[in-house]
Amino acid sequence: MAVNEEHHVLLVEDEEAIATMVKFGLKAHGYIIHHAENVDRALDILSEEKVELILLDWMLEEVDGIEFLKTVRNHESYNTLPVIMLTARSMESDKIKGLDTGADDFVTKPFSLNELKSRIRALLRRANRASNISGEQEVGHSHALLQNGQLTIDLEAVEIRLNEQLVTLGPLEFKVLVYFMENLGRVYSRAQLLDSVWGQNSFVEERTVDVTIRRIRKALSEFTDQDIIVTVRGMGYKMVKMV
Repeated sequence: MAVNEEHHVLLVEDEEAIATMVKFGLKAHGYIIHHAENVDRALDILSEEKVELILLDWMLEEVDGIEFLKTVRNHESYNTLPVIMLTARSMESDKIKGLDTGADDFVTKPFSLNELKSRIRALLRRANRASNISGEQEVGHSHALLQNGQLTIDLEAVEIRLNEQLVTLGPLEFKVLVYFMENLGRVYSRAQLLDSVWGQNSFVEERTVDVTIRRIRKALSEFTDQDIIVTVRGMGYKMVKMV
């Protein structure tokens, strides 16, 4: 049976039975699993290994998963890593809290390994597309620049500037902003954005689109008072021309 290309995954889980199941199931499909039972060990692994994705238990004993997720998202070296939360929480308010903190996806306990593997594959594909965006320009163009008023995106340098100030975004937010810049004035529903940016058949909730756009808006708002990405009630989102 064919196995996946090797990917390094950090599993932060203190329940031995779940950790054993996940390690056994993912190793059989080519993943390299680095297991941490607590946050301190998880941080050590992040500093030592080239981790590509984090599986994070919400209900850790000493420091819960949400607090660890905040640490990851505020760390310059790890803040773009895809994170799937493993949780027994199924309330919508809990998922919103996790998404707002920076989780990319959820798997609710008890879960099947097949579901977990599908979600991991989807997130790794998305992360790969986002990291390679600078290579997506047309062949033959030595420089690719998108512009909307004082907002510019240099695709070669993977750099955003607004009113001549450098704007910092993660790879996913960068790709979403590029998509809006390339389709200025067009309205897209959450489902259309998921298909076009995240990819068809990705295991991501539509709520993730709202959270991603909120992060983009927050970053842009530091340099302008204009709402550049606006909500079109009952339809979705669009980017408007800067004035």
